Amino acid sequence: LLPHLGYADLLAVPSPRAVVLSLEFQQNGKAAPSVSTAVREKVVKILTTAKTFAAIGAEPAADADTLTIVLNNVADLDDARSKGVFAGLTFGGSGQTVRDGYVMTATFTRVGRPPVEKVYRHALVSTVGNATGPEGLTPMSVAEAFDQVLQDLVLNLVRDLQKAEAL
Repeated sequence: LLPHLGYADLLAVPSPRAVVLSLEFQQNGKAAPSVSTAVREKVVKILTTAKTFAAIGAEPAADADTLTIVLNNVADLDDARSKGVFAGLTFGGSGQTVRDGYVMTATFTRVGRPPVEKVYRHALVSTVGNATGPEGLTPMSVAEAFDQVLQDLVLNLVRDLQKAEAL
């Protein structure tokens, strides 16, 4: 399961470098440009708060480090759930359980080094009607739950890049 991390779980970056961030949001593997812009803004805020990079740009540059993120909102979680690859958060009241999965593929390339690719899986679990949510998950609004999932994904990426000494 994907661990929940806070900003305090990250290491300080002694000499942060600038990065060019490319982000695409997908729904079942198909690009959703109208959502990509809002999600990119949220990722920039997370990375800025984490103090991982000196600056986060959007325009490609030959001498800049790059971070490419593809966040895919997948609808069919039955197979993935049976393999235990999704962590979960709940939102809403109680009722029938619905899982909304996310697969984030991230590639970080520091100038002069080979790319580092990471894949993370997470999910929102919602309930409708009279059923109760999974034990141990915190009820929250859809927006709060999505923001938490996104923060979990990005902070796990940052921590793993730090552990790999890629930053």
